[in-house]
Amino acid sequence: MCVMLQTSQAALAWAAKELYRPGDKFHLVHVIPEPPTMHPWPGVYVPPDDAMERQEFREATAMVRAAFAPIVSRHKIPTDVHLIVAADSPDSTAGLLLEKQQELGAAALVVASHGRQALQEFWTGSVTRSLLKRCAAPLAVYR
Repeated sequence: MCVMLQTSQAALAWAAKELYRPGDKFHLVHVIPEPPTMHPWPGVYVPPDDAMERQEFREATAMVRAAFAPIVSRHKIPTDVHLIVAADSPDSTAGLLLEKQQELGAAALVVASHGRQALQEFWTGSVTRSLLKRCAAPLAVYR
């Protein structure tokens, strides 16, 4: 099993135990990397294939539901799955997560930190660090 998935499952289990109250709903948000644009020659843009994109969304939604179903079922937590397509940039991803949190009126944001190596984080930053700077709602970071 992927370490990132294990960390995300542990974060959800923590939130289910510590934050969930009857009547709450959990919104599981999964970030999909923005597909690369194709420029076969200068000045020509080929958009991503819509059918392939819809299939990727169906598969990602199914993966999120399957990965987290045991946790939410055990605690009887109603959930919705949301997918976000984000550029490969920590600030962009953090901004989209904050927009989704505000759109949903979520009382808190719980994220799993996947622990990048220090040098990599120095050069590229991290979604967690960006959220810590910008999130007005309570933020729990599970590592």
